[in-house]
Formats: sequence, structure tokens, C-alpha cells
Amino acid sequence: MLMRPWGGACTCPSQRGSAQFNMAATRLAAVVLLASLSIGSAQQLQHPSLNIVMEWGDRLEEELYNIVSKYSGVEELKNFYRDHNVNLNVVDVDGQVLVQQTAKEIDGLLSKKMKALETVVSAAEDLALNYTYDPDLAIEDVHWYDAKNLADGDPILTYDPQFRKPINRTYSAIHLPTDIWKGDPKIANELKWSDKLDEVFYANTVEDPGLLWQYFGSSQGPFRDYPAFQWESPGTVDLFDVRRRPWYIQGASSAKDMMILIDNSGSVHGLTLTLIKRSVQELLKTLGENDFVNMAWFNTEAHYVSCFDTFVQANVRNKKVLEVAVLEIGDGNMSDFGKGLEFAFRAFDDFNATHTSQGARCNKIIMLFTDGGTERPVEVFEKYNKDRDIRIFTYAVGPPAYSTSALKWMACENKGYFLEIPAVGAIRQQTQHLCPLCHQDYVAVLSRPMVLSEEKQFMWTNIYLDAMGMGMMTTITLPVYNKSLGSQEILGVMGTDITLAQITKFNPNREVGPTGYTFAINPNGYILFHPSLKSQEQTYSSFSEKARLEYRLGYLSEPPNVDFLEVEPDNPSKEEVRKNMIDRASGAVTIETFVRSQDERYVDLVNRTYIYGPMNSTIFSLGLVLPEYRQKRIEVENIDIPTGRDYLQTQRSALFIAPWNFCDDVLTNASHADFLQDILEKLSGFDFPAECDEPRLKHLLLDTIVTERLAEFWNNKAVDFKSQDLESCSNTGNACNATCSNARYNASDGIVATFVSTEGGITRVFPESECQDFEDRRDTWQQTFFRRSLDNNYFIYSVPYNSDHQNWPVNYTIMATSSVTLNDMGGIKPAVVGVKLDPEIILGTMLHITDQCPGGPACSDGVSKSCRDSEVSLGTCHY
Repeated sequence: MLMRPWGGACTCPSQRGSAQFNMAATRLAAVVLLASLSIGSAQQLQHPSLNIVMEWGDRLEEELYNIVSKYSGVEELKNFYRDHNVNLNVVDVDGQVLVQQTAKEIDGLLSKKMKALETVVSAAEDLALNYTYDPDLAIEDVHWYDAKNLADGDPILTYDPQFRKPINRTYSAIHLPTDIWKGDPKIANELKWSDKLDEVFYANTVEDPGLLWQYFGSSQGPFRDYPAFQWESPGTVDLFDVRRRPWYIQGASSAKDMMILIDNSGSVHGLTLTLIKRSVQELLKTLGENDFVNMAWFNTEAHYVSCFDTFVQANVRNKKVLEVAVLEIGDGNMSDFGKGLEFAFRAFDDFNATHTSQGARCNKIIMLFTDGGTERPVEVFEKYNKDRDIRIFTYAVGPPAYSTSALKWMACENKGYFLEIPAVGAIRQQTQHLCPLCHQDYVAVLSRPMVLSEEKQFMWTNIYLDAMGMGMMTTITLPVYNKSLGSQEILGVMGTDITLAQITKFNPNREVGPTGYTFAINPNGYILFHPSLKSQEQTYSSFSEKARLEYRLGYLSEPPNVDFLEVEPDNPSKEEVRKNMIDRASGAVTIETFVRSQDERYVDLVNRTYIYGPMNSTIFSLGLVLPEYRQKRIEVENIDIPTGRDYLQTQRSALFIAPWNFCDDVLTNASHADFLQDILEKLSGFDFPAECDEPRLKHLLLDTIVTERLAEFWNNKAVDFKSQDLESCSNTGNACNATCSNARYNASDGIVATFVSTEGGITRVFPESECQDFEDRRDTWQQTFFRRSLDNNYFIYSVPYNSDHQNWPVNYTIMATSSVTLNDMGGIKPAVVGVKLDPEIILGTMLHITDQCPGGPACSDGVSKSCRDSEVSLGTCHY
């Protein structure tokens, strides 16, 4: 199943356009532009030549580089890190080893969940096999908790931080669909035999305390969820039915290629056609990404309903196209079953011949929707389906208009079922229950080969937002079979959840660095996790309360199908990576690729190495992406804790610590003052506490000590600074206490502030009065300027983003940042330094430069334009 989802991936420019300043290895995203103006005076100034404008740009670039390198201390900081090389080791980053180690760790996590699932599935099959059915059993005689009747404050529920809500770990709770009759003895017996599963659920959590929700969706309709909790339902009518959830359908049936045939002859009009359209839309909801589908209408001729001219993967996008297209079908002409069925059979033949590596290649189905008829196309069946390889299910929709005997014959002759959908209320039931007398649905019919062979396959959903508030997660399922002699029934589907946080905690973030990352895809190329996959919670936050609840419970959407190439700028090399990962191959390739900045305002062209391999216990493949500069990294060997602790209480500059998990019991969401105080308490001795991440704290202290020397360098560059200012300061833990020093930079140089952000999580700002902009930028790894500077070997210039283009912010500054690269230490980049510049200084420098005539041909008559000329300065000179 290697088919790309319908719809293109992101597209980006094919090249970058910017000049390089080879003398200083700097790049300025600013070019002097002169627009052509029609000047009404008798004497017109000549435009300078392109070469002159380029020379102006080079000179402006050089001037700015000299300023920012002088004040930022970029060269000085390199030497400060070199002076501390006795405290650190520079180690290799081996991507192949990281992929193998990470895959093994994730495999271990997922294997534990799979083992728990196998345990409870085996127990369920044994319980059902040994249970004696009681036809007289009433639901009142069975002990069970109705999830919809549990309420806030219920004495059996207790708040649990792991599940983030009140639960009961002793029992499970049952959800019954609204349209199921509780008095049915089958439901009572179902609840009684499955009640023993609670003991197995509990034992699983003892074995694996990290196990989350465990649940059993029965083919009869009951949904048993452990641990017990209060059910939430949007609106006044609860429409939830576990048998219609994507994870249930995916786990209960084998993959299929389905052609949906719609009779749109003249007799199919009004209510009947509306019912057909609604029925088809419900049917599409039962298909998953492992299925392939297409849809056609027929009368005296036959045509596809959409732009799809072959079977397509039943992902969210493709199904949406079909759902919309079916609404456009009209009616007319006579019905010709032979014409429609021949079209469908030929579609299967063409698909098999031209798409040899695509399709479900398991079950083939034709779903025929009509209002009835008498035609029996025997010749068509003999020609195209003599071996009955393609099942046919027939639906008679709407008030009876014709005899249905031919439809029943077609279904029976082709291993299918016939049923009727007389009204809107029957759609949900009848598109699922294809045999009303025996209550078997087409999902159960297609699961028969699985039951007979006793084969089971773990199925994984795509990533989605948990209905119970646990964040982004995936679901793993296994079918539960009826082991009674001669039975071909599926009892239901067992499932458990794994959060994205549980999986990604094994990511080697420290090894791959701020701009490296890991990702995983399934055999269809869809993402399990990827840093560019936007959390659904961002959209969710804008919903109304009812819409939020509906979304969380899954009524409005199903897990999204996000392809790897949709979140990565597409190119042939990445398509090859995707294909190899689907084929479960291992490999590595370096690709020149565009990357979007964290705030999605910039695009850079960089080299990335993609390393990948399979996760052997699961269907997933793991990928790791290393930036070009991340061939080596720092490991801090030894550090003086008291010195580092003292420098954390610095008075030479404002200082911030990234809100990372340095210690298990330190709250990362606390204010910076509280966070700093907690860290200082952890560093009160001469050894690192056991509950703390020692390597991370060592790196933090190393950066604290090294950047203290940079702060001293900045102080020496400042004016109005007195050493006694420091003596009168008392550190309060508030990084933005601007009363400690009156130090500032000389205004004539245009320097507003200098700062540094480090890989170890330290940010320093000087002078302290300019630190307000950094209070929300404590997490160095997440800052756009930090990540872009690491990816480039020159100064990056940026201005504040302004969504209101009519009102530019007053007193804005221009930020220039550069990575600190130690080429003699393996090219490591331990920090990024920066300068905040007054734009008036840049403008003044530009005006001064353009006043200077380099002596080119355009200046020979002395009347060449410059940026100071009045008609040019009207917004036509830009930098």
C-alpha cells in the first residue's frame, strides 16, 4: 500500500537568492533597492548602475558586521569556551547508533503494551468460550457501572493524576449505544461474561504501571472501558457507537478494495436519492487507510462521481472528496444493472493490471445502492466474476418501487448480502447490519477468514487527540474471536492507548541538538510522530465548548492521515527515504533541503542527513534527522558546583534559565524567580542530587561560568558603569531587576543590547534594562533566532513581526545573531550571540554609504542619485 494520499505536499522555492560576504562570513538579508521614478524637473538625476548598488550593499554589510562582531563578543566567547576545554569532552554523534538505540527503546515500550493486549484478548476468548448463555438473564441481575450514569463527585471515583480525571481502578464502566435495547438477553449475557475482564485489566496495570486506558468494544454494542470514569456526551442525544469508531472497524476487518455503485436512474429521485447519498456517506466512514475505494453512478451509462479514475486510498482527504462529489449526483434515464456492474468489474481489472503494488489485495467488494429492479445480469457475472472473487452487497433504498428479488439473487450469487433501507432512521443500522435477521454486518462478514485462520494482527491508528484529555496518542488493537467449535464470529475488538509523550520521551534530543529531530511513519507513509505535525490542540482551543466535546469524543472527525511528505518540503530524495522506510529498509542519505523556521516566517536551505531503520516489533519505521553542524557535541566532564551556583546569581547581566526538567521535583511552569530558586537549592551541596539530571545540570553550570566572562566583556564596553554598582546590588531572583546597574552602550554606536543564548539553557542580556523581551524566550532551543543561527554560518538579521502593517511599532530594534562555531573543536556550536540594533543607526550608515561615489560611470557627471535625494527617500530606498 504505497499510494501517496491525494493532494500535493508543501512546495518551496527551488533556489535561494542572497549574496555572501566572504571577508567576514556574514550574510545580511538587506539589499539597497532604488526604484525608477519619473522626475519632473528639467535636470534628471541618473540611476546608479547595478554594480554600484551591489557595492553599496557590500559596504553596508561590512559596516554592520564590524559593529555587531565588536559588541557581541563572538570571538571572545569562542576563546572562553576553549579555556574550559578541560571541563568537557567533544564526542561523535553517530546517527546509525542513535536510530538503533531509539528504535529498541520505543520497541520495548510498545512491546509491553502489545503483551498486555494479548493477555486480555486471550482471557476474553477463554471467558466467552467457557460461559454458558442464559436466555432468561436480565440486565438488572448483572453487576455493572453505566458510564453515562456516573457523575462528578460519585463516591466510587477518585481523581488520578495519571489519567487527569476521577476514575476507579477496581472496575470498568460500560457505555451502551442509545439505540440498543437494554432488555435484550444478549446484552445482559455480554456484560456478565466480560465482567471478569476487570481482574485482567487491573493485573495488567500492576505489571505495567504506565498502561493507560484498556477497553473492549463488543460486536453487540457495549463498550467496556477501564478504569471506570464518567462518560461525557455532547448535546442531548448520545450518538456514540463503538462499532463505528475507526479503530474498531480497522481492528475488526481485513483490508478491502471497494467500488460503490449508485443507481441514479429516473426512478431514483427525491427522498430515495437523498437516502442513497446519506447511506453512502455513512458507508465511507467505515473505511480506513488500509482500504481502497472509488465510487461511480450508472443508468444507461456509467461514470465515476469525482476526479478519481481509479481506486484511491480511503484516507481522510480522499473520502472527503467522495463525500462532496456524491452530493452532486442527479437522476435521469433508465437503469441498466449490467452497464453499472460491468463498469465496476472492469475498474477492478484495470486497477489490478496497472497498480500492481497498490490496493488492499485482500477483499474485493461492490456495494450497489438502488431502489430495486428486475434485471439479472447473468452474462456480466459469468464474464467478470465467474470465480466469485468479488463480493456484491445490494441495498434497496427508500419506499419499495420495484421487486427486490433480483437484488437478493445478485447478493446471494456473489457471496454478499441484501438488505433494505426504507427511511433515514435505518441508515446507521443498515449500513452496518447487512443481515437484519442474524445481525451480521459486512465488517463481520469480511472478518470470517481471519476468524477461521485464527490469525491476529496488531493494528495501529494514526495520531489523534485523546477524548479523555491525555493529549495526542495512538491506539493499538487486536480482534477478539469466538473460539466455539465451528464459529466464524468476531466477538469484538480490544484496545489500549499510548500517548505521544510516552513514545517521544526516548527521542535522543540532547544528541541531535536543537534543530535535529526524530520521526516515525507507518507502512502507508503516515506519521506517527514528527515535530512539524501541528497538534490538534491548537485548533481545538478555538472551538466552542460543545464543539470541543464533540471533537474530543471523535464525533466530528477521525484520526488524520498526515503523510511524511506533507510536513517535509518535498524532493525526490525524500520520496526515496519514504519508500525505503515503508519497505522497512535501513539507510542514510544527506539531502539539501529547505527548512521552515519555528515561527514559520523564514526558510533556509541547509544540509540534513536522514538516517532510518525499522522498529522490529511493530509496523513502524523510525527516522532521525541530523543537521550538518551536529557531527559532534559537548559532554561536560567535571564542573565546580559552588562557582556555577554563584554565577547563577549574577549581577553583571540579566540571566534566564530554560524551563527544562533539570530535576524531577522542580516545576517547569513556575515563575522564573521560583524556578531559579529551586535550582539553586538543588545545587546547595558539592554533589548533584539523585533526582536531578546530572549531565543537563553540568552543561547548565558550564554555560553559566563561561558566559559570566562574556557579561564582564560587555560591561567593559559599556558607559556610565561603576564597579560599586555591583556591590550595592542584592539579587532577588528577578532576572529583570533593572535597578542594579545604570550601565548602557554608547548611543552613537547604535547598540541597544547584547545577549547570548546557549545550548545548555542559559540566556544573558546586557544591559539588564533590556531584558523584558527575553522573559518569554527562556527556552533557548525553541527560539527562531537560535535555531536559524545554528543552521547558518553568518549573522542573521531579523525585525519584530508586525501583523498590523499600517502601524509599525514604536522604538523597535533590529536583531543580529550568529552562532559561536569552534572549528578547532569539531565544529561544535555551543551558543548563539546577538546584538539589538537601533534602526536609525543602520539608516544613517546606509545614507552615508550611498553618498559616497565609488567612481563608476554613473557618477562621472556628478549627478548620480543617492538615498538622501528627496525623490528617492520617499520609500524607494530599502534595506
